[in-house]
Amino acid sequence: MAAFVGWNFSLFAVALAVACKTRKASLRGTALSCAVLNVKEYSFGAPCFLTLVNYIDPNGSANFVYTLITVAVVCVVTFGATWILGWDESDFD
Repeated sequence: MAAFVGWNFSLFAVALAVACKTRKASLRGTALSCAVLNVKEYSFGAPCFLTLVNYIDPNGSANFVYTLITVAVVCVVTFGATWILGWDESDFD
């Protein structure tokens, strides 16, 4: 599951960048709902903001700090790349 932390939060950053940059209200609504929506899971904890606590080590290692650093880097890089490279809005007419 740890490998999915970067992937999952990069998807959040893409959706957030689209929501912030688009001028189309329908696309902004779709992107925002994709950025903040959580679904029910019956086992394990998918990496999201609410389950980041799964990475806290009871023995006090820096694992949680490393996780937060990973999330921050992935979000900034992905948001920036999406903002700069853009996307095709013609599908949302």
